Order: sequence, then C-alpha cells, then structure tokens
Amino acid sequence: MCSAGQGAFKVKATDVIGQERSDIRAASGIGKAAVTSYALAGARTIYATDLSESGLQEVAGGVMREHPKIKVVAVRMGIARSEEMEALVRRVVNESRRLDWFFANAGIVDFESFNNTTEEQMTRLFTVNTIGVFNSIQWAARGMMNISDEKPRSGGSIVVTSPAYTTSKHATLGLLRSAAAQLMLAKTGIRVNGVAPGPTKTSIGAHTLQSGTMSESARKAFMEKGPKVEQSMMDAVAPPEEVADVAVFLSSPLSAGINGQNILTDRGMRLAVHAFAGVFELPEFKPL
Repeated sequence: MCSAGQGAFKVKATDVIGQERSDIRAASGIGKAAVTSYALAGARTIYATDLSESGLQEVAGGVMREHPKIKVVAVRMGIARSEEMEALVRRVVNESRRLDWFFANAGIVDFESFNNTTEEQMTRLFTVNTIGVFNSIQWAARGMMNISDEKPRSGGSIVVTSPAYTTSKHATLGLLRSAAAQLMLAKTGIRVNGVAPGPTKTSIGAHTLQSGTMSESARKAFMEKGPKVEQSMMDAVAPPEEVADVAVFLSSPLSAGINGQNILTDRGMRLAVHAFAGVFELPEFKPL
C-alpha cells in the first residue's frame, strides 16, 4: 500500500504494504486493516500489494467508497522478488514524486517442531520472512532518498512486521536494526522499526493447517494438544486493527524518536506463560 499527499499526521506520504501469503495479505487480516488505518490517518494514494489481485480490488473499492478523496491502487507482486519490489518503488516515485513511509507486512508461520523442520521449509520461511524484508528495506530506502519538488529532503519511515517463526524472526530483527543504524549513520533521515503481533484475528492459523505445509504429526499434535481455549486467551487475541494502528504510529512524525526498535503488539501475551507461547508437542530428538 502506498500513499502520497498531506496526511492527518502531517506527512506527505507514500506507504507500501507488501504481502507474500494470502493469510496476511493486503486483501485480508492485518494488511486489509492497515489499508483502512492509513486511509483514516490521511494517506491520499495507497498502493496495496498482494500475490492475488482480486481481493485487493475489493478492498481498494471499499476504501475509496468510504473515503472518496483517497486513491487505492492494487498491485500484484511478491515481496520476496527483488525485481518486483524495485518496479513497485520506481512506480511510486515516478507517479507520486515521493516515498515517505513503507509498511512491509509479509510473513508466514510454520508450526512444525524444530527437530521435524526440513531444509525446504526453512528456505521458504527465510525467503519470505527475511529476504522479503531485506528487499523491502533496500528498495524503500532508495525511494525515500529520492528528492523532488514534492520532497526536497531525504527521509522516511520503514515499518516491518516481524514474523512469528523464531529463527527467521531473529534474522529479521537483526536486519532491521542493522538497516536502522546504517541509514542513521548515513544521515538519510530514514527510520526502520518493526511491529511484532501476538495472536491476532486473521486466517493465518487455518491457512497453515489447510495448506499442506505441516506434517501430519504436527497437524495432529496441533489439533489434539494445541492451546486449551480459556477466556483470558481469547481476550488477548487482538483484532488486526490494533497492529495496523501501531504501524501507522511508527510511520508518523509522532514516533520520530523511535528507530531500530521492535514494538510488541500482543496485549501483554509474552508476559504470561501458557500454551499459546509454546509448542504443541514435545520435541523428540533421536540419535543417528
């Protein structure tokens, strides 16, 4: 999603949400909520991206009907492909003459236990969760450094959703902190931060269960030994709008003093110890 124009939080902004999977794309879940939240914050032109364009068109039409002064452009692309990210950023800069904020919301989750995870699964996770974020930061930063009559100085804010899968999450955190430090030292005026959702009301769990990416043992363990639903857990499952609003805050001048941080947006779930915070089956390691 991208937006160009004077925003409610006083930035001329071009914001991008890049998605790789249907469970957290701009056409649903956090991505869909973010399109609306950025529109409410004052974005004028929003570029919403996904691998599937059909759902995006529906979201775009809905937002424009509710907010006639806002333009939403649906773009079919994959965040893990550098050439597609480059093309998107070049399009935004050419059409809007500036890029000021960028929300990369791509990510996938795998419920497989460590000892059963395959190299293929790890490659897939890192391709989307880490390489996708790398592409987003690299090209968004280049776009934000471009100056024009519309934007006389380099600067901007990049926000990424840090994925839930532990190994790729640590890689993503290291990436965003390194990028934040280097862009600061280079005096680009660009900030990089992350938003880390806890359990959120999206279709990511159901999609993972139905997609065939989980082994039968992991799926069985999830169904039989998964989190016992208690009211306190259900109360802690957040609507996607809460995550989207944090992304909007990190994109705005209200967060000008925040850089290289990963903001937990989980209603305090990480402070509690319960089944949602752990694995669904005890890992079993066998010798050679």
